[in-house]
Amino acid sequence: MARSFADILPELEGGDALNDFSESIERLTERVRETGKAGSVTLKITVAPNGDNSVELSVKLGAKLPEGKRPKNIFFVDEHNGLRREDPRQSRFELKPVDMPRMADKA
Repeated sequence: MARSFADILPELEGGDALNDFSESIERLTERVRETGKAGSVTLKITVAPNGDNSVELSVKLGAKLPEGKRPKNIFFVDEHNGLRREDPRQSRFELKPVDMPRMADKA
């Protein structure tokens, strides 16, 4: 009878593949809870020949983490199609500091 995959997985990459897979699941679960959106983790194991009586197993781990909402940014466009934070058509209003008289403490 062949060994089960559950017995082989901890032996791949000296246990690093299983640890990385577990960490990916943990990160995925965190992002799913934060965003309310679905994601996925993929474990791909490739089996290649390695002589007459052996095979080579290689592991590829992938993750598609859900993205949260990103803030929108407003920019103005100048006459050269450059992006500006301030409206280039708007005149600047120069403000100056004003000294305010101090009010006497009321007793």
